[in-house]
Amino acid sequence: MIFVDQFKAAVRAATPLIAVTTMDQQATFRAIAAANPKRLIFTWDLLTGITALGPQAEAEKMRILKLMQTDKATLTQPKVMLEFASLLIDRSMLFLFNAQNYLPGSPPRISDGTLNFVQGLWNLREPNKEKSRTTVLLGPEIKLPPELVVDVLLLDEPLPTPAELEESVRETVNAWNDSMKDKIAKLEPKTVVDVVDALRGIESRSASDQVVSMCLSASGIDIGEVWNRKRSRVNQAPGLLWYGGNDTLKNVCGYRTCTDWHLEYLQSKRKPTRCIIFQDEFEKAWAGSKGQSSSVDAELLGMVLTEMQENKYSGSIFVGPPGAGKSAVAKALGGEIGKPTIFFDLARMKEGIVGESTKNLSKAFKIIRAISDGNAYFIATSNGLSTIPAELLRRYKGGIWYFDLPTPDERDAIWELYYDQYEIPAKTPRPDDTDWTGSEIQKCCEMAWMMNKTPIQAAKSVIPVATSAKKQIEDLRDAANGTYLSATYEGEYQKDKVVATRVAKTSKSRQFAE
Repeated sequence: MIFVDQFKAAVRAATPLIAVTTMDQQATFRAIAAANPKRLIFTWDLLTGITALGPQAEAEKMRILKLMQTDKATLTQPKVMLEFASLLIDRSMLFLFNAQNYLPGSPPRISDGTLNFVQGLWNLREPNKEKSRTTVLLGPEIKLPPELVVDVLLLDEPLPTPAELEESVRETVNAWNDSMKDKIAKLEPKTVVDVVDALRGIESRSASDQVVSMCLSASGIDIGEVWNRKRSRVNQAPGLLWYGGNDTLKNVCGYRTCTDWHLEYLQSKRKPTRCIIFQDEFEKAWAGSKGQSSSVDAELLGMVLTEMQENKYSGSIFVGPPGAGKSAVAKALGGEIGKPTIFFDLARMKEGIVGESTKNLSKAFKIIRAISDGNAYFIATSNGLSTIPAELLRRYKGGIWYFDLPTPDERDAIWELYYDQYEIPAKTPRPDDTDWTGSEIQKCCEMAWMMNKTPIQAAKSVIPVATSAKKQIEDLRDAANGTYLSATYEGEYQKDKVVATRVAKTSKSRQFAE
């Protein structure tokens, strides 16, 4: 059931109070009003006061003003508006714009009148029900106080659907052709599909119209610019960041078992992935949740569990020491399959004001649902899982993959990659790289290039994580042993197998310059 149908069903059931969370209040109001042509429609905001739609509604407004013995100017006051609402005729509808501004925080602030506003709404419940009237609260994010939770039906208008976005594209192009001398050629079906795909996740129909209009010219729609403008809008949401890199698996060496499995899964014809959601330093985001020491963390955890369950999202967790390539693989997978990667930073969604954290997370999930059409895949990277609740780990059905330190063969490939990137001659001697990570090899090559030194000289400033965090790595290997999947070979990670392979290959097949 689409949103307007849900609303009409609620009105038919004589629902007296409805709150609608929407990113485009005017568009939402227009859609609801158009779907209820037989009702008298009124709107209210703090500056304009009461506005009546149509001559019948205007006559009703004048009747009530005379009855109240007041003038139009006083209708900007919330208390007077609520009295006006109580006197409306049967089957009328009153829309309150930006209603979230008049609902209390926690605890209620009596001095600013919000408690009176809540009481006034509560008082409308029975009269509205008896007269089949509806009072509608509109706002970008509405959190109901305890007094109204039972009495107000809360609806969440979804972001524009693909069909609505297609309608936006076609109407905007038609408007251009009607008003401009230089006409745009007929839109090809593939062009429409590509533009709609680029618009997915945009916050409202009006925003879609605006973006398409700004990307139009006589030569057609600049799809690349549509993507750019959509990215900038997504980045305005707290905790979301559209990754702008062009990484592919060409930039990654090793871990073929992990990358091959994910490419096959993400490109499945049964449910192809439309978006990668990348969560870096996963363990830090949930540091306070395992023991539920924070009520905010506990509430956010519940929202994440529910969202992943209801939308059947899956994901994978990449675990390993710092610099082992976890993030590089996660970011490259999106580029490899040609789908967007969005950073999901829960820490940036957390706010000090009560309710703001859940509002930010709710908005982020709404954007993800729209962009992915329900086909998002979550990839989290972590240096350990001790702080992450077990119920959250179970949502990542793609498994926990362990990224150990690169094997000698993998390190050879990494050296070749960065020698080429930093223009170091291929035959230049390398330092002893035993147990180095890819990040350390990259650092060595970058310093050699920046300081005009040889890699062997630059290596004197590199302290491998295998040395600086030796115990941490051993603890990670112990935790992964027999319980996590190996990113390097098929099956579960086996600590002894990897260590034996590393020692054998290092001692027999590789030589280092002194």
